[in-house]
Amino acid sequence: MPEGAGQQTYEQPSRVLQLEVARQDSHLKISAHECLPGEESTIRHYERMAISMDGVETRCQEMVRNHSHPPPIFFKKLKKVRDK
Repeated sequence: MPEGAGQQTYEQPSRVLQLEVARQDSHLKISAHECLPGEESTIRHYERMAISMDGVETRCQEMVRNHSHPPPIFFKKLKKVRDK
């Protein structure tokens, strides 16, 4: 009997992670929710976090400066994901 013959495989439904981040003055409002595709949730739990906008701006500039040219390994990993 050929390998895998007579076996049924069932694909598990993918879950969706919804991440919401909103800035309100000097705070971030953050929510994370996991669900099945198409499933709606009417209740969201948010967390407020005080932030320094100067710190965020500095970190953003560092990230852009340090990663303006992604390393070659990035493209190799991206290709692996695409080919799956």
